[in-house]
Amino acid sequence: LASPLEECKADVFGMLFTYFLADEGIITSTEAESVLMSYIVSSIKNLRFTEDAHGIAAMILCRWLFHNGVIAVYGQTFKVLKAPLRLIISNLGDALAQIALTRSYSIAKHFSENWAIKLDQFDPLLAGIQDIPIDIKPIFN
Repeated sequence: LASPLEECKADVFGMLFTYFLADEGIITSTEAESVLMSYIVSSIKNLRFTEDAHGIAAMILCRWLFHNGVIAVYGQTFKVLKAPLRLIISNLGDALAQIALTRSYSIAKHFSENWAIKLDQFDPLLAGIQDIPIDIKPIFN
């Protein structure tokens, strides 16, 4: 129960840190947007692995984004919509931080039971990426 929540928290706060870097002028807003889209695409890709902490964390993040209108799925394609992504991600970060602060198993379990759930809407999309390798083994000559 704790590992998926920690993985999700790491992803969410990584996304929020991206905003911080843009706010501080360390990266441009265009670079930040690119990084955030990469996080979202990577999370969708990780939905293939629902038995490990990363896959469960991806389920939480993708369900949250889908529920809040950030991701729309159209069969084997998806679109990231113009939604208040920063606020939506911040709200998820707040929820995860609150769970960590309370140290309550029952609160963590309740959150997981509501958010770490497979979304059937992603099934056609995931069917199209099943053959993408998990890891790429480089071959050097």
